[in-house]
Amino acid sequence: MMRPHEFAEVIGQPRFVGKVIELPENVAADAVARLGKQFVTQPGSGWWWENLRKDLPQFAYAPPDEDAYRLLPIVCPDREVLFFVSGDEAPPWAGFRAHPRILAAAIAQSSAFEYVVADPNGEWLLMENHHGVLAAIGDPVSTSLRQRAARELG
Repeated sequence: MMRPHEFAEVIGQPRFVGKVIELPENVAADAVARLGKQFVTQPGSGWWWENLRKDLPQFAYAPPDEDAYRLLPIVCPDREVLFFVSGDEAPPWAGFRAHPRILAAAIAQSSAFEYVVADPNGEWLLMENHHGVLAAIGDPVSTSLRQRAARELG
């Protein structure tokens, strides 16, 4: 499982410098706390994807090629997002800001790890677990992921 310092090494590559911004620890911790209260029944858990609130729109999908990260620029709105390297540890987590397209490219250069992508305004979360399952909660990402899965599974 990848650790935050390993992801920091990946984003230190020249192609990512200035495109993935690490959040100060207190900012990342505050964002994780706020998002956890909003979307998760047990925000102190390391596996948010197991504890999503049932009263919000959600969808989970395991792409056949097991490269769920490639769906980030397709499923996420085309704007900067928050990104947290969650691993299987309880929060707080290392946080970053970047465009989904850039995050997908950085994740492709990384070893497997769990992560959470979030709307900066707290409208939705998207997370990949250690099973390669991409889970979305909130719209538009839950609807977008559902539509993409339907197209891929045809």
